[in-house]
Amino acid sequence: MFEKIIENLLKSILGEYIENLDRKKLSVSIWSGNIILQDLHLKTDILKKIGLPFNLKLGVIKKFEIEIPWTRLSS
Repeated sequence: MFEKIIENLLKSILGEYIENLDRKKLSVSIWSGNIILQDLHLKTDILKKIGLPFNLKLGVIKKFEIEIPWTRLSS
């Protein structure tokens, strides 16, 4: 259940930049606060979207890790 919520949240945030973001590339450990994304392929038009005059043929992020400090969110 939480994985689906996290997947949808990440798709809404990163979907503009990442191709085919799905649950197979996502590892979520909610209680420890770890989210790991692996083998992400960047969209080829990403550099044009941010205004850079370059063409991207291939862009891959092998591992992207997010840590959420649940116990320290209130401070």
